[in-house]
Amino acid sequence: MRMFVASDFHGTLEAVKAVKEFAMAEKVDCIVLTGDITNFGTVNLAYKIINDLAQTKAPVLYVPGNCDPPELANFEKEKVNGFCLHGRGTRVKNVAFIGVGGSPPTPFETPFEITEKEILEVLEKGLKDVAVQNGVVVSHSPPYGSSLDLTRMGIHAGSKNVRKFITEKRPALLLCGHIHEAKGVEKIGNTTCINVGPAQSGDAAIIEMDSVGGNVEYKPIFLFP
Repeated sequence: MRMFVASDFHGTLEAVKAVKEFAMAEKVDCIVLTGDITNFGTVNLAYKIINDLAQTKAPVLYVPGNCDPPELANFEKEKVNGFCLHGRGTRVKNVAFIGVGGSPPTPFETPFEITEKEILEVLEKGLKDVAVQNGVVVSHSPPYGSSLDLTRMGIHAGSKNVRKFITEKRPALLLCGHIHEAKGVEKIGNTTCINVGPAQSGDAAIIEMDSVGGNVEYKPIFLFP
């Protein structure tokens, strides 16, 4: 499984264009978007961006971020050529994916903030579609208390229940974004966790993983020349 993963576009169309070009050149099996596709934008703008990326012919899997409209969590398959993982599961090349969008409450009162209880409920709902052991969890929020959720102010701003869920369910891979300055990789239990950084600043990644959840390889990509 060869994925192109991007997060936190915040409506930056130059980054969308670059992701599309890279994904086509790299011949990926799917494109994964970990949220903040827009910057307080409309659901129609988010659909336009997703549909543009779907022109690569690679399946587009996504979750909304806290700066996206909450309506993006509703999967309207007649309007969008992608698959929303928020509370849902699917498989690509026999690899299972589930996800959760939004974020725990922030000081900024962004459009899509949910409680820790809701985060856990959304993730558990996805398990009704696929078993995620050896699979992939896509979360806008990083796991709490890691290097991937540490802000410039030295505050951990991730989700406690994302961490609880991956510790208990043991997916092979967790993909996230949200905390722009916390790009990197950390192993939590059996799970390789990757914050791919903000696409609006040029960060993205190619990630390869075999179908039984081993040998995760992470290749950072810089989108802009």
